[in-house]
Amino acid sequence: MIINKQKKLALIGMVLGDANIQKISRQPVARLRILHSVNQYRYVSHKYAMFKEIINTKILRSKEIRDNGKVDHKSYFNTVTVPELDFFYQLFYRDNVKIIPKNIHRYLKEPIVLAYWYMDDGALKWKNHSKGVRLCTDNFSKEEVYSLAEKLNDIYSWNVTVHKQQKKHRLYIPNTHFEFSQLIYPFVVKSMRYKVPMPQTKLIQQSCNP
Repeated sequence: MIINKQKKLALIGMVLGDANIQKISRQPVARLRILHSVNQYRYVSHKYAMFKEIINTKILRSKEIRDNGKVDHKSYFNTVTVPELDFFYQLFYRDNVKIIPKNIHRYLKEPIVLAYWYMDDGALKWKNHSKGVRLCTDNFSKEEVYSLAEKLNDIYSWNVTVHKQQKKHRLYIPNTHFEFSQLIYPFVVKSMRYKVPMPQTKLIQQSCNP
């Protein structure tokens, strides 16, 4: 498998979001796991097409039962283990725990990274109509989320802030003049454009669940 620059940057955005890189041996190889709600099946299909050279199955289905008894239906796939994915594991994981790399600012400068991150973990801040967006950074530490906000502000001057949601910390981008939306929109796949605030568009609030 050859991972070109665009695919590499897209994958970094995915790992900032919901994607997982899994290490299942001591060898310098790893695999990619993609899992989303069945409502985002077309988005899963898009990712599947990106990595089809290293996938041996069709897109699979699963059920997850929450503590409240609600059943979530998921679509997912795993790639096979390949050396090319070990780079992403070494970049984003310490002791099998996902972290924010110290050099993440290099990648946050790339709109395609932000686009895939937002497609995975982005949502509107307010119900019905909202310019503001949030990134559901629930899996990262408080310190990492504040560091992400600082780096984004250093690069873009967007006045990104951190909002506490129960015990989690999430990024909020005001997107006052749709500057965030317009930056990422060229890289947003068609099935996920409903998540991106744009002038004269009807918006639906989204949850942070993948």
